[in-house]
Amino acid sequence: MVGPLLIDLGSEEQKAKYLPGILSGEDYWTQGYSEPNAGSDLAALSCAAVADGDDYIINGQKIWTTLAHKANRMFMLVRTSSEGKKQQGITFLLLDRTDYPGMEIRPIIGLDGIPEQCEVFFDNVRVPQTARVGAENDGWSVAKALLRHERGGSAGSPAMYRKLEMIRAAAEGTPSPHGGMLADDPVFQRDIGELEAEIASHAAFEKLVISGHPLGHDPAMPSMNKVMSSELAQRVSVLITRVAGTEALPLQLEALNVGSNSAALGTELELVAMPYYLNSRATTIYAGTNEVQRDLIARTLPAA
Repeated sequence: MVGPLLIDLGSEEQKAKYLPGILSGEDYWTQGYSEPNAGSDLAALSCAAVADGDDYIINGQKIWTTLAHKANRMFMLVRTSSEGKKQQGITFLLLDRTDYPGMEIRPIIGLDGIPEQCEVFFDNVRVPQTARVGAENDGWSVAKALLRHERGGSAGSPAMYRKLEMIRAAAEGTPSPHGGMLADDPVFQRDIGELEAEIASHAAFEKLVISGHPLGHDPAMPSMNKVMSSELAQRVSVLITRVAGTEALPLQLEALNVGSNSAALGTELELVAMPYYLNSRATTIYAGTNEVQRDLIARTLPAA
């Protein structure tokens, strides 16, 4: 998200400093947007940054900060003025570290048992003003530019194809309630066939959005991509749980940790089915709820 944003809006110094680490994967960024009282209504954020010499001093809190405890950098929105509309007075900052003095990160255990989201607290955290992207108090414009990359700049279809491969393999050895194997069940064949066709269609759409094609620059496209991708992911997760059945109920957190050498009970599909299902409940909420996205689509696309 932040790499394309810096290419578009960052200073030459910021591009030189941050883009190489993003490209190489040496730097891992987390997004400091949501707050306890500013989720879907992001403009209501109150985490404040006060100018002090060449620095900003940050006080406040962020929440749902994905993998903040694993990241070494953060981009965030802060309140630098309370005058005018709430969309005004917001500034976009880049943080070189996630362990500044006065900064505390507390992981949140999700419904799937995994600490993916975090709370982040700022107590007089000092960062340089050179970390600002765009003008002070114009962070809302920067944030909207970044959201286009968040909603339309990634491709979810390859992971969905991988899940379909797992489902097909498992269905070969899973009895059907109607007799025989599930892979031969006409109802299952219909369901997975329809899902695969829609994922293929979505994959073509994703390529259009991220390829630089003129249609991909339509302001409605990121919202359309987000709605389709998130709802397809939830449908895939439902089909996975149908195939895995009750064997997927044990939550094997240690086996889910890469490098733990903890042997999983059952198949790979049974290991990941329930965590994937539970985690995917949030896909239609994060990055702007799908209800908000549909409203944006309706207001952006020309009438038929």
